[in-house]
Amino acid sequence: MKSQRKIRIRALEGKLNAEGKRFAIVVSRFNAFITDRLLQSAFDGLMQCGAKPKDIKIVRVPGAFEIPSAARTLAETKKYDAIICLGCLLRGDTAHYDVIVTRWLAASASRRRKPECRTRSASSPVKPSSKPSIEPA
Repeated sequence: MKSQRKIRIRALEGKLNAEGKRFAIVVSRFNAFITDRLLQSAFDGLMQCGAKPKDIKIVRVPGAFEIPSAARTLAETKKYDAIICLGCLLRGDTAHYDVIVTRWLAASASRRRKPECRTRSASSPVKPSSKPSIEPA
């Protein structure tokens, strides 16, 4: 039998350490049955990585249209290590989705100085279920 050699694979990995960092989370109130869950998950994820509740500021805006403006205002204060933007756009019969996405991407791309977010789109309707209870900071 041939002896099996262990092959060591090197990986470049970062550490998920939020200790001592300050975060802002901008979240849309529109489609709250989705954005409340996104907020809870973002908050929980930061806490699991060592962030303290006092270092997480939550800013609620009416809808996705206002997210870039709020994020830009927060970024200009230079108080935060990261700004997380959460919103939900459901594609429907109107051009609202396309207008918001185009505006948001254009606004963020034109001022990009740091690594940025990921986007996900859902084109099928989502039915609301019971609202989660969240009361972070």
